[in-house]
Amino acid sequence: MDKMSLYISIIQTLLSLAACILAWVIPKRIMWEQTYSSLGSEYRSYDFAIAVQDIVEFFTITCQSDIEKVPHEYKKRFFFDMYGLNLDDYSDFEDEDVLQMLRSNKKLKINQNDATKVLHYHKRLLTQYFHDLCSCAKSPFIGKRRVKRDYTKSEAKIMKILFLMNKAVDESPILYKDISSDFRMPSEKRANGMNKDFVYLYALLSKSGRFMDI
Repeated sequence: MDKMSLYISIIQTLLSLAACILAWVIPKRIMWEQTYSSLGSEYRSYDFAIAVQDIVEFFTITCQSDIEKVPHEYKKRFFFDMYGLNLDDYSDFEDEDVLQMLRSNKKLKINQNDATKVLHYHKRLLTQYFHDLCSCAKSPFIGKRRVKRDYTKSEAKIMKILFLMNKAVDESPILYKDISSDFRMPSEKRANGMNKDFVYLYALLSKSGRFMDI
């Protein structure tokens, strides 16, 4: 093989490699651009604005901008929104006391509230939003510089409130309830229909941690 043929073979190999890389990179970039664009659309939506306003008013008005009040006030708001249980007359209460109150009240029912008016829903909506935004910031196709350019310190302040609210949930036995049971899921071969998917996904997720790995 002369030198010219060798050079042509090397160039063809490099071009094939470049084509393979581009075939992987281009769809990935399009996917991340679509994800980031959808976050921008959600940011400008009415539901997002209402969620932000509710979180801000909860912290500034209900908690009077005092981080120490967040766990107590969030629990009060949660039980009022979820069960109609008014704890305004209690300046202090133990989680176990409220749990006992809930268990002893056989007529207690979950309120049929509009989700757009429930603080707990707004917390979850914004938490998921910023989780997705964090994924974009870590992605090489979007990156932290672009996220930093498109968002401001105001979002950072909102995330601090969300962190405190999520921390209150994580540390409370009545907000983060133990829903484990002694029942053992069967093998996938012994399940039918949609339960087959449940068994498969259960086997996968039962080995994961308590929190999302972001």
